[in-house]
Amino acid sequence: MFVFTQLETGSEGTGYFTFCFTLCHTFQGQCLRHAQNCVKQARLVYLQIHLISAGIPVINLEPNQVRVFIETHDKFHEVSKLIIALSKMLILGLFV
Repeated sequence: MFVFTQLETGSEGTGYFTFCFTLCHTFQGQCLRHAQNCVKQARLVYLQIHLISAGIPVINLEPNQVRVFIETHDKFHEVSKLIIALSKMLILGLFV
């Protein structure tokens, strides 16, 4: 709020204020997306820790290994965690 108050009273006009406001929101959006990606990765690491005793890897899988895990693993919530963590790559078609 301090930055916006200072910019509002500046001599640059409202265009500068709008630009800075938009820039700030864009930065906040990027931070939010980064935080969401961190949460996805943390869930994937937690899943790996949970499955390590069974000898089931879920981190650094090759595309065919991801497909096999999705098709053969019997616990839906664990499969969904992997799919969510890899969603950007799946959407881009890297695991087709």
